[in-house]
Amino acid sequence: MNDFSNFPFLAQGLGYDQDGNLFGQLNPWPGASAPATKSCGPYSPPVASSAPASSAAASGTASADPSGTPSGTVTDPSAPSTPSSSPAASTPTVAVGDVQTTRPGVPVKLGFNVTNSAAFAANDLKYTWSQVSGPTVTLSSNTAASPSVAAPSSTVKTTYIFNIKVSSTAAGTSGSANVTVVSDPAVKDVVTIDSYTTNSSGGGSISITASTNIVGYVAELKVYLTNSATGTATTLTSNGNGKFSVTILKTKQPANGIFVQSNGGGSKGTTVKTA
Repeated sequence: MNDFSNFPFLAQGLGYDQDGNLFGQLNPWPGASAPATKSCGPYSPPVASSAPASSAAASGTASADPSGTPSGTVTDPSAPSTPSSSPAASTPTVAVGDVQTTRPGVPVKLGFNVTNSAAFAANDLKYTWSQVSGPTVTLSSNTAASPSVAAPSSTVKTTYIFNIKVSSTAAGTSGSANVTVVSDPAVKDVVTIDSYTTNSSGGGSISITASTNIVGYVAELKVYLTNSATGTATTLTSNGNGKFSVTILKTKQPANGIFVQSNGGGSKGTTVKTA
């Protein structure tokens, strides 16, 4: 005869199943006295696992609720991905240098730098210049990267402020900064003697071509037949764009050379002929 007390599932039972059914000790017990049973405690329904739903969401696969309607996150593999971009990297950062000082009539280039230009494709950046303050002047271009400007003739020191706006066509962003130019009549122009020739026939003659960096208005250049601004001066004829020339007849080659003086304060002298 079998000793059923050696079979725990008979002697003490299986407890509750997942549906809440209690399987206790074998009853009636086939023996003189039944072994002591153990308490199974109150019934606790099993907790539904959320792992499959999480796995589906993580993998991008839709799950279905009891009604058959898909739920969760679905990823379309054919959809283009959206690149992440840093706002700072997609906005032009414009830096300018110190105040630029020139004299009236002398052109100066308006300079700046896009410090993060490497973040943009070639030809993506566009430039727009506008004047912020000062007497109205005309830039050589309102859309060039580095236009030039020449202040008109004046005996008064004047400040001009220009704004440069740099725009990215691809990013749809822009950055800007102000460039300051000071026109100071105390600054001298630069005079250059481009040619100096003499001719001994017919009583002699001297021919001179000279230039100044004043192009914003017509300057005045005079030549002295000596290395100092003394004696009688001869005014050179303007040929436009800062270029001047003169031929002095009935004049021998001066022993001390020539001296060209500008009304912009600049001067240049030489004793060496160019031909």
